[in-house]
Amino acid sequence: MENTSKNPYKGIYPYDDSKVKVTVSGGSDYINASFIDSHKCEQYWPDPKTTKAYGEIQVESRSEDEYAEFTRRIFTVMTGTEERTLHHMHFTCWPDKAIPDDFTAMIEFRQRVLCKPSTLNGSTVVHCSSGVGRTGTYIALDILTEEGETVKAIDIPGCVHKMCQNRPNMVQTLEQYQFLHTAVVYSLTFDCKQVRGENFNQYMKKHTTQQLHNTFKQLQHMVDKRSKDETEAVELGKQQLSKNRANVGIPSFRVMKRYLVARTPLPETVVDFLKLVVQERCSCIVSFEADIDKQKIIGTYYPAENKDVLKKGLFEVSCTKEDKNTFYAERTLQIQHKGAGFTDWDEMKNIPRSTSNFLSFLNVIENVTKMEDGGPIMVHCFDGAGKNGLFCVVSLLLQKMAAEHAVSVLNAIRKVKTTRRLAIPNQVHMNSRREQTTNM
Repeated sequence: MENTSKNPYKGIYPYDDSKVKVTVSGGSDYINASFIDSHKCEQYWPDPKTTKAYGEIQVESRSEDEYAEFTRRIFTVMTGTEERTLHHMHFTCWPDKAIPDDFTAMIEFRQRVLCKPSTLNGSTVVHCSSGVGRTGTYIALDILTEEGETVKAIDIPGCVHKMCQNRPNMVQTLEQYQFLHTAVVYSLTFDCKQVRGENFNQYMKKHTTQQLHNTFKQLQHMVDKRSKDETEAVELGKQQLSKNRANVGIPSFRVMKRYLVARTPLPETVVDFLKLVVQERCSCIVSFEADIDKQKIIGTYYPAENKDVLKKGLFEVSCTKEDKNTFYAERTLQIQHKGAGFTDWDEMKNIPRSTSNFLSFLNVIENVTKMEDGGPIMVHCFDGAGKNGLFCVVSLLLQKMAAEHAVSVLNAIRKVKTTRRLAIPNQVHMNSRREQTTNM
């Protein structure tokens, strides 16, 4: 009874033969945690660059780096004369008793955990609110991936059953169990390991066009099913056929829903488009439409070159600055948002004419948004997917390469296609992504 308050979930208790005992002196030795072969909800670390005492244990937070799907921290833990360094990997995009929106995020997270140095070869502690659902799914993915890579065979039911012999209810829901199957298939059948930047040219030389074609076909099959957000958007679209406002939030490497991707507005939906830009406090608008003011089927949301103000409903938009370059134009709009348009696009092949120009354009966007308040970047193209998808994938790869010096093109494409299924519509686009990564 004395340990009742230490069990946040009723019915989930550790077995006596596999439970973890707290051996540091003082108080009870009980904690709801179990050892698993091959573990509450209080923050147990101090704020960055500070030190805090937890009983006899001193914890110093040396660094904290926050990204879209995880946070990486480094602690120094001291007790008596003993001191050690701990790497804290915090997966932040997995809701309780549910599954992540995209399993590639968890697969890459596992790869990051494996890359952490372990000078003492100690155990890896895995925890979630109940210590069974998300914890069990992650551990099972780790065990099964390693098993599949070494012995070329796996037993998913057997793995989960064995874990449950160490701790009850590991892998808590049917949804998590199905998610585990899909994640293991992807982890073992796709070439999804991170490639170091200095090795990327060599990696590209080993892959033939036919291999890329086969991988693309396999990837398309994996994302045939619409995401929940996309399904809801499709149903909403059926109710508003006269409008062209389909939009989806896509994460960058550091920020969730960094890119707000949408279709280029129709003439009759410009006011809706401007409402969206203002409502979401967009920091930048990226357009992939050339000569937007000269196309009758496209809605113009900024004034023509020879006009001072564009009036649309309650909006008045003026362009206070315009710089035209060979492959893009940059405009400063009166609504305090930057607008930039990429014009160097091969419409027949549906890819940029110049890789270097496209990468330079991405750098322009990056520099512009650094000066703003951090709002999302509105990205639009005619179908709302093809060119937008290219922009989001390459941006994600550039940011990840800069931060971790390693990328997986396949994982980046899978991540964007999970949210925007029609992004990267063909193998030519996929080859283009790899070429641009090679030129980073």
